[in-house]
Amino acid sequence: MQQVYCKFVNDSLGHTSGDLLIQEVSRRLLGTLRKQDIVARIGGDEFGIILPEADEPDDLVEMGQRILAAMTEAFRIAGEEIFVTVSVGIAIGPAHGRDAEELMRNADTAMFHAKDQGRNNMQLYTDKLNTRAVERLKIENNPRRVSVNLSFKQFRKPDFLNSVKRAIQDSGVDPNRLELELTKSMVMHDVDSVIQVLKRIKALGIEISIDDFGTGYSSLSHIRRLPIDTIKIDRSFVKEVTTSAGDAEIATAIVALAHSLNLKVIAEGVETTEQLSFLSSRRCDSFQGFLASPAVPAEKFQAFQADWHDRNARTSA
Repeated sequence: MQQVYCKFVNDSLGHTSGDLLIQEVSRRLLGTLRKQDIVARIGGDEFGIILPEADEPDDLVEMGQRILAAMTEAFRIAGEEIFVTVSVGIAIGPAHGRDAEELMRNADTAMFHAKDQGRNNMQLYTDKLNTRAVERLKIENNPRRVSVNLSFKQFRKPDFLNSVKRAIQDSGVDPNRLELELTKSMVMHDVDSVIQVLKRIKALGIEISIDDFGTGYSSLSHIRRLPIDTIKIDRSFVKEVTTSAGDAEIATAIVALAHSLNLKVIAEGVETTEQLSFLSSRRCDSFQGFLASPAVPAEKFQAFQADWHDRNARTSA
């Protein structure tokens, strides 16, 4: 089960209020469950629920409906009324999973399909959803946002923010369709100053991503404080993700960490359908790499984008 707007509460009312919201959601969940049922916070705004001796779909659907109903009333946090929406995914063992990992993965797949159907929704897992998950990842990789790589020298210039504003004005680009990509090393020094700069960038409507995540040194406490939207799994882990247990575990951990912080995840350097299938099963949000397309010059990008839309339309039909 996933509830949304936790990141909104964290950003607008502070992390203390976000934690209070999680606690109140937990209390309501406990109020809907039986004594023998088990609920645990998996990470971020996600909860896992185990219902022993409930192996009939109707029993699980009834419980899902009770959970949805319990979350409709507003939460009172820091003097504000907060409404949350919930997506519930259901998987039944052993039909939908031979072990706990497979059962959790398939429940996740069902949950994300529920989100696709609209908020406050519930979905029971079916085998067809795995195929849809891979296709969904391909479609979500639709190149609708312009990403600009920044150098350390550019980012550290005193007039950097004014340079960004001038570039937006001169180009006429919609800042809501713009993403600035920074390497991890660029934001690990003088973090307080970096945070202030990034906040001003985001105030313009621009999204911010951190590149090469997983390589070198990084402080998780710093990453948690940064006002960013996306982290990118370095291609060095993606390359052997289907053949190296270590790289597979690292990629899985990065996705889980990002989602626990309410961040999106992009995998870099995806070249095969096997890599894409693995990443989809781990709930990676999007990908880039030769599987989508080799690099194209600016003058050919519009034609590439039109072709991409046509291919996805045929796939979805």
